[in-house]
Amino acid sequence: MKLKVMIFSLLMFAHTFIPLAVFGQGSELVFPIEESSPSVLPEVAGFAFGGKVGFNLVLTKLPYKYILFSFSVSPARIIDRVDLEPDFGSSQESATIPRIFLKVNDQRGLAFVFGQHTNGAQCLFAFQSETNGLLRRLWSVSYPRNAFLSAESDLAVNADASRLCWIHYFPRESALPPNPSQLAITSSTLRTLSLWPSPSDPVNRTEPYLTLTSLVTRQLSFIRATDGAQLAMTELPFNSIFTSVFFDEAQRRVVAIADKTVIVFATSFDRLDPESTFSPAMSSSDVVGQGITKDGRFLLAYGGYKPDPNESKSGLNYYISFDLEMHSASELALRETFFPISNGITFHQAKAMLFAPLTADLTFGSGVTPSRSSRDVDILGLQQDGSLTRICQVKLPKRSTGSLSPNALSSYCNIEVSESGAMAFIPSGNGRLFTVDTADGEIIRDILINPNGGLVSIKVLEPLKRLVASDHTNRFLLLDATTGPVISSIAVKRKSTIISGENFLNGAHVLFDGIDLGIANRSANYPGREIVLDRGKKDFTRGQLLRFMIVNPDGLTSNEFTIQR
Repeated sequence: MKLKVMIFSLLMFAHTFIPLAVFGQGSELVFPIEESSPSVLPEVAGFAFGGKVGFNLVLTKLPYKYILFSFSVSPARIIDRVDLEPDFGSSQESATIPRIFLKVNDQRGLAFVFGQHTNGAQCLFAFQSETNGLLRRLWSVSYPRNAFLSAESDLAVNADASRLCWIHYFPRESALPPNPSQLAITSSTLRTLSLWPSPSDPVNRTEPYLTLTSLVTRQLSFIRATDGAQLAMTELPFNSIFTSVFFDEAQRRVVAIADKTVIVFATSFDRLDPESTFSPAMSSSDVVGQGITKDGRFLLAYGGYKPDPNESKSGLNYYISFDLEMHSASELALRETFFPISNGITFHQAKAMLFAPLTADLTFGSGVTPSRSSRDVDILGLQQDGSLTRICQVKLPKRSTGSLSPNALSSYCNIEVSESGAMAFIPSGNGRLFTVDTADGEIIRDILINPNGGLVSIKVLEPLKRLVASDHTNRFLLLDATTGPVISSIAVKRKSTIISGENFLNGAHVLFDGIDLGIANRSANYPGREIVLDRGKKDFTRGQLLRFMIVNPDGLTSNEFTIQR
């Protein structure tokens, strides 16, 4: 009998830069802790008030503890800080650091820090920030020590930040307090890899789960955000460590997924009344929810990676679309060498798309060892029938001019997507940033923004036209950026007119004096940066003012550029 092996990616958790065109004038935000590497990954960073105020959980070393910072983006400066050691403890060893995460509501400036104290207690703290960025505590909730399980997907905040859903654990009445040293899955809160079963020890996969589920129960609490009052609580299935919870704003309800069971609660933001539960048959034994579509019909999830026992460098990535109305599921299996970290996948709700950087690679032998670097990103979309399909796969070039080291995705990288969903931004570990047309995966921009390398995570603040990037230092890079087309120059030649700029997507239109000239003819060599018109000097009157604009397929328009013939 062939042994089926399942790999899951678990949730955890002075430089110069070149100002060029779309990523222009920049600045640095320095955190006053030398031995730290702040990140803008979604589980430890958030922004409020249209991106004007940022929040960040920064881990210090010796002792290992977290500090919550608030900062302004423009100008770039630290505003406030809260030492979280009294709330979550500290440690002298990296293996026992607090496991905490951050969720921020943009409209109200509420920041929620949640996770586990070093002693195992489960804690949730609410902070309020005004537009000035100053932090004040609102309330806190704590529950008893559990099996040291905590993940970013444990907390959901609704759109107006009036309600929270929090997944936590209670010891069973008949069980002794759990000893974390006896549990095999205490690293589940990290952005690490878990293999079930271990290639070197293919034993009963359920043993750690049985040990864990005999000690604790999984609970879902419904909490009022203004004062931390618990409005309702219900028990969730607990057969594996994977679980997620979401607010479905369209249907005004809560949806949770535990293991591979979907629980849909009745319409209400005041109670938790299960309305339906379903566990459709599928190849994936556990799934990690990624998000609910805007209409509330589908829940998209990642179902893990199954290596091929006959090929050491091949396996199947599983993606699932749950139909919350029909109580069914559609599964997409992609044969690939690499797989994504489950909380490294970006969900774009408006377009119902998933962006999965394939960053993990395992070599089988005596154990599990990351070996090679990946340059691939899968872009998945939801079809009309509710099934998922791979729209395209982005493959970064092996090397780029101006960089000594090759392009590669960092294990901790994230992908940012424009509000319209037409454009994606992919950071490379050598300091380069790639801009991609999401319709076909075409790379339309390749720019070096950190020559010292180490570009790890990014955040696009579209309302401010700013990009925030982190590397392996104690600072953020902040750059001017835009997600729309930009015209920087126009050259009228004898038989053609060359429009140069950035972010020219496939299917963009050219407007001349307000008249639509149709789909632009983009340059074969520089498709995202150059458009060639079949109109030259003979087609324009000497002294004529020529006004051009570019309109991308998502409706975003460029600056109007005027020259005189």
